[in-house]
Amino acid sequence: MQPIIDYGDACSTDINEGLLTKLQRLLNTCVRLIYGLRKYDHFTSHRCKVQWTPIATCATRCYLRFIFSPFP
Repeated sequence: MQPIIDYGDACSTDINEGLLTKLQRLLNTCVRLIYGLRKYDHFTSHRCKVQWTPIATCATRCYLRFIFSPFP
């Protein structure tokens, strides 16, 4: 799921907080599904095991990479 979300990061530079929250919930649901966690179980350590970063961090990183990349 993370590669699909990363692929769409180029389009999500002007995304609002509500949509970022929905994407983060989708990613959290995927982690819960992978590890069989219940709704109120903590999943942060499991998200680190699969090396997925939070959505807001991915969007910021992609935006900064675009700004500071050398243009030919």
